[in-house]
Amino acid sequence: MGTSFKQPIPLVTVVLGMVWAVSGCAHGDGKGASLEPEALIATAGLPEDLRLELAAREPAVVDPVGMAFGADGSMYVVEMGGYPTRPEGTPPLGRVKRLVDVDLDGYFESWTLFADRLQYPTSVLPWRDGILVTQPPDILFLRDEDGDGRADTREALFSGFPVANTQHNINGLTWGLDNWVYAANGGNQGSGHPAGEPDAIVSIRGMDFRFKPDTGVLETSYETTGGHGITFDAWGRMFGTHNLNHIQHMVFPAAYLAQNPFLSVPTTRDTISDHGASAQLFQLSDAETRVNHPEQSGRFSGGSGIAFYGGGALPAAY
Repeated sequence: MGTSFKQPIPLVTVVLGMVWAVSGCAHGDGKGASLEPEALIATAGLPEDLRLELAAREPAVVDPVGMAFGADGSMYVVEMGGYPTRPEGTPPLGRVKRLVDVDLDGYFESWTLFADRLQYPTSVLPWRDGILVTQPPDILFLRDEDGDGRADTREALFSGFPVANTQHNINGLTWGLDNWVYAANGGNQGSGHPAGEPDAIVSIRGMDFRFKPDTGVLETSYETTGGHGITFDAWGRMFGTHNLNHIQHMVFPAAYLAQNPFLSVPTTRDTISDHGASAQLFQLSDAETRVNHPEQSGRFSGGSGIAFYGGGALPAAY
């Protein structure tokens, strides 16, 4: 008996560059013309029953790659400055900003530099009175102890994760329904271990992983997509992205297969897009040529960022 998961699922994928709507995006004329955020939003081409609003702009956010909301409504934004490489001997340029919507109008006009000198950070997740940040080789816990909006302490909870291709670093910190924190492998494979326990190595080759930040337990979770971002729906089903395959369903956890090492299963992931894996793009700007993989021009080649939405704010058609 088989079960198909290719029915409509209320998922929303988010391109951070559109959410932040920062200046410097090309449009239409092929000359890389820069647009102000308000003008850029007007080019989004959304259906009439949807709208896109500006939440933050430079210099409040620069090079954003991830964000999460704290219990007080503040927004933590991860900035991967220096991507993809930085000059040898220079300090890391990654940062975390804390943004506040003071007048509750949906625009975050106040911000502080929560943490800097982070090495290619990729994701953030509030926990207890601080935030967790993926910053290979570590998963850090950052806390603001005096209420000034800046982290005073920085503690590595887990370490040993690979530092290689910066676009494939660990990422996607997300709470599961089981109260574990889940994260994506990203594609660099490797392993990790609880901080201070270098012999307690957990291989994450080909796998995403999960952990308990309070107890230091670390284990594999689902087969990885090798991409950036994961999410769970209201039923606990996990979904992820890949550069070329923008939405995949991780059908069941690796622990089930581990019970029978003699069972060979090619994959436990399923592509659920109704328009194919390497789907065609209908971009507003002129199509760019590629030196490597020219066949990917005009198609998904940098799919990243995914979030489940099950609320009631969207129109009935969605």
